[in-house]
Amino acid sequence: EMDVDETNQVLSAANITGVFNEEQAIPETDAYRYSKLYSEFVANGGTVNTTVLTVANILSVFDKMMEDMDEAGVPQSGRILKVTPPVYTMLKNAEGIQRTLD
Repeated sequence: EMDVDETNQVLSAANITGVFNEEQAIPETDAYRYSKLYSEFVANGGTVNTTVLTVANILSVFDKMMEDMDEAGVPQSGRILKVTPPVYTMLKNAEGIQRTLD
């Protein structure tokens, strides 16, 4: 059986590990992953879309990207859109989006 000090040490170690993962390991892994995806994209002839997004055009840009993926045979299930908080806000406020309250 563990005493109070041992329990606190275990909890402290778990907390330190959690903070390290959240602030260091996961962001570094994400940065590597995105860098690798980008380099593969460019190496295979991809060009970066530099369209300046607005609430007026964001849905058409999104639709075009989905169309390109459909044409390339990418399965629709499992697609995940990773966006920054400002782009997420823009999507929620995009022209053409309708919201209803029940």
